[in-house]
Amino acid sequence: MIDKIYILAVAIDSGKVGIPALGADAVLVNVLRLVFYVAGVVCVIALIAAGLLYATANGEADKIKTAKNAIMYAVIGLLCVMMAFGITGFIVGRFE
Repeated sequence: MIDKIYILAVAIDSGKVGIPALGADAVLVNVLRLVFYVAGVVCVIALIAAGLLYATANGEADKIKTAKNAIMYAVIGLLCVMMAFGITGFIVGRFE
């Protein structure tokens, strides 16, 4: 059974079927871009939510502390994502 599937898979030309022929490096770059994009969006949404929490704290010390911690962690997360994006871009650029 596996031999028949393998023969069929070898016989299919990706150009004729319309499947883009990407190398492993291109797939890795595309996956990393998607991951960094999603992580950046999540960090920005967390920052906005923490800002709203801070704005609606009404002077309550525990809510203000929670909001400040959330802002700090969101900014640290965004910085980590940006650094990871830069580092992986540098590394991938060296291999091209």
